[in-house]
Amino acid sequence: MNRDVVETQWVQVREVIRDRFSNLSDEDLRQINGRYDQLISKLQQKYGYTREEAEDKVRNLNFDRYSATSKSYRDDSRARDDSSSIFKWLLAIGIPLLLALWLYNSYGPTTAGTTTTTNATAQEQFVAETPADRIISNGIRDRLAANQDFASDIANLQIRTNNAVVTLSGTVPDRETHDFAVSTARNFSGVSRVVDNIQVR
Repeated sequence: MNRDVVETQWVQVREVIRDRFSNLSDEDLRQINGRYDQLISKLQQKYGYTREEAEDKVRNLNFDRYSATSKSYRDDSRARDDSSSIFKWLLAIGIPLLLALWLYNSYGPTTAGTTTTTNATAQEQFVAETPADRIISNGIRDRLAANQDFASDIANLQIRTNNAVVTLSGTVPDRETHDFAVSTARNFSGVSRVVDNIQVR
């Protein structure tokens, strides 16, 4: 046991060794510096002990209070290690779980949630239109509705304008209706570009 105490609690036990072995100089103690084998070697040199005698002398020193300190220190270290392991485990599990919950809330599979998000996005996009953009969107919509051949076929068509860029989305029943809607938007005054997101059913 005293070997552990010498090596782990050298600063505390050095005075006990100095008092017990007065032949050891400060330089000797500095050279020992918590190395048990060096301590035994110095005792052999200074006192003429055999190794067994030197070890027996060290074993008989009263290091009980330092042994308790050493044990307490090891117990505290073990407790800190356990706490650290638990913290790391919680961190490893908690962060992915929080990320998964955030993703689920952001992109949840429920139809109601999707509808609400879509409606909110559409409202935001509509509000983002400037008065000039709104004139273009409404003008294209009116021109499409004025054509009796396609009026009923464009009921599911959405028109959005942003900085004179017109985006057409939704569904139409055939390619002819699709081409008519895109052509009408491209030829409308003030339109710089048309983004075609129309799906033909």
